[in-house]
Amino acid sequence: VLQEQKRKKNKMLKKKQKAKELEELREKGKQNWLDFFNNSKGGGSSKSGKSLKGVSKKSIFASPDTIQGKVGVGTCGTGGQPMTQFTQPDKLVYKR
Repeated sequence: VLQEQKRKKNKMLKKKQKAKELEELREKGKQNWLDFFNNSKGGGSSKSGKSLKGVSKKSIFASPDTIQGKVGVGTCGTGGQPMTQFTQPDKLVYKR
């Protein structure tokens, strides 16, 4: 009876230790994700003031400066490239 009690006690201790290790691992992963998320937040700049390369702070939905400007069309002058010109085909070819 005494051996069985010791065995159960050891089993419970191991179970608690394993649960504690898993919880610590989960918390570490959670903290890593939160650090990543908080550092990449803010549309190009994080709380620490550093900016991400290639991310424009200018919104494509910002109001245009001119009357002829269209909201959400193009890259708001950040791309520097005109729209691609496409030509219509002479005939429509249907694939079977």
